[in-house]
Amino acid sequence: MHVPILLLWDDFSGHWTQLVTSYATSLNVGLMKVPKSATSVCQPADVAWNFPFKARLRAHNSGNKFALTAPDRVKMSKWVSMAWDELSSTTIANGYKKAFGPLLDDADIAAADLIENLSR
Repeated sequence: MHVPILLLWDDFSGHWTQLVTSYATSLNVGLMKVPKSATSVCQPADVAWNFPFKARLRAHNSGNKFALTAPDRVKMSKWVSMAWDELSSTTIANGYKKAFGPLLDDADIAAADLIENLSR
């Protein structure tokens, strides 16, 4: 038996196709739309690191702006890995602090320490 999972997603239409929702159901994943006014408390990535991550990812692809073919998956995977590695743990922690700050205020461990420990 699978443990039920709740996945919070924004309103992007690609998340809500019949194929996606059926597959999520088959995996025992419940899907819920994040209310438009709740991004700052539900999506730490949108709050803190999506912009710098995507900027770094675009920088890796800036060599040939007029290429007619997309980079292969291996190259794209390397770019994603490098862009992620270039983000500081503080940047990531700040997203969680902003989203879940009131909950973290009472925690024994700061968000930055938690992320650092998880990355080991």
